[in-house]
Amino acid sequence: MEEQINKDSRPRAVIEAARKFATGEITAAARDAARVAAKDASWAAAMAASRAAAMAAARDASRAAAWAAQAVIIRRYLS
Repeated sequence: MEEQINKDSRPRAVIEAARKFATGEITAAARDAARVAAKDASWAAAMAASRAAAMAAARDASRAAAWAAQAVIIRRYLS
């Protein structure tokens, strides 16, 4: 998972915090803070991925439309 989100250590930190909470090494507040940080990291990664996918889809659609328009012009010219 860390490789997919630019080696962000927050998801691993929340797992470690949960383990420490289970053994009584940290408080619930510290565990919750780690969870919020991991949630922020996952949302940031999801937003970046969705933004990249949307940009790629828009680029592909605009290229397809441009080629289609060009084909119509060429057909008219050749008719």
